[in-house]
Amino acid sequence: MVTNGYDGGDSYKYPYYFDAVISEAIQEYGLTESEVMNNGYKIYTTLDQAQQSQLQRVFNNDDNFPTSNGTGVQAATIAMNPKTGGVQAVVGGRGEHVFRGYNRATQMRRQPGSTIKPIVVYTPALEKGYQFDSDLQDKLASYGSNHYKPKNYSNTYRGQVPMYEALYESLNAPAVWLLNKIGLNAGYKAAQEFGLPVEKSDKNLALALGGMTKGVSPQQLARAYSAFAADGKLPTAHYITKIYDASGQEIPRQTKIERHQIISNQVADQMTSMMIDVFKQGTGVSAKPSGYTLAGKTGTRIRD
Repeated sequence: MVTNGYDGGDSYKYPYYFDAVISEAIQEYGLTESEVMNNGYKIYTTLDQAQQSQLQRVFNNDDNFPTSNGTGVQAATIAMNPKTGGVQAVVGGRGEHVFRGYNRATQMRRQPGSTIKPIVVYTPALEKGYQFDSDLQDKLASYGSNHYKPKNYSNTYRGQVPMYEALYESLNAPAVWLLNKIGLNAGYKAAQEFGLPVEKSDKNLALALGGMTKGVSPQQLARAYSAFAADGKLPTAHYITKIYDASGQEIPRQTKIERHQIISNQVADQMTSMMIDVFKQGTGVSAKPSGYTLAGKTGTRIRD
C-alpha cells in the first residue's frame, strides 16, 4: 500500500493505529513524518493485534451501524490498558481512511453527556463523605438566576433516591442536586484532576450532565475512566514504548510516561462497584456481556 509517497506494506493494516503512532513519534520524540517513514526506526508499541483486528471487523460491518437518510453514522472507539495507559486498539472512523487524516477517537471533541457523572459528581461526593447509598433529592427543581431546570429522561421523580440507583439509572435531577450540594468547584476540580479539558465557561451546574463548551475526545474520556480500574491512578495515554534509530540508539521521549494518584483506592473501588450495576440492572443492561463483569457508564447528549 502506497500512501503519501510511502510504502507501508503489511504494517499499514491497522491504519488509525499506525497514524496515531506517527503522530506520537512527532509530538513526543521530536521526529518528522519523513524520518519515521524512511529512516529505518524501530518503534515498539502497546498494540494488541487481536483487539485491533476485532474492532476493525466490527466497524467494517454496516449492520452494526444505523443509517440516516441513507448515510451511515460515524463512530470511533479506543481500547486502553487502564494500569499503564497504553492504547491497545483504536478506530477513528468509518469509511475510507485517509493517511494521517481526521481521527475521531483522538481529535473529535463532543459533549460527554452522562458519562461524566461518575467523574464530576459521584467521585467528589464520595470524597466529601457521601456513601454509595446516601439519599439524594430526586425532584424537578430550578437553580440559580437563570432558572436551570434539569429533567430526568423519563420526566418522573421519586422525591429521594439512593446514590447508587441514581447512577445506574442515570437520573439527571439527583446528579445536578448533588453537584450543587458539594459545590461547583469540587466537580470542576475533579474534571481537571481526571485530565478532562474543561473551560472556565464549563463551571456551571450543566457540567453534571456533560454540558461542556468544547467537550472531550474518546481518548481523553478513556484515560479518565482508567483511574477507576487502576486503584485511583491516572496514567499517561500513549502508543509507543520505545524508539530506536537505525544504529540501535534509543530516542528519548520528551515527556515521561507515568501514573499519578488522583483519588484514593477506596473511592476508586466504590465507584467501580456502583458502575457494575449500570450493566446489571441499569441503562447498560442490554449491553451486558456474558462471561465477565463490566463496569462503566452510558451517556447520551440530551438538551434539557
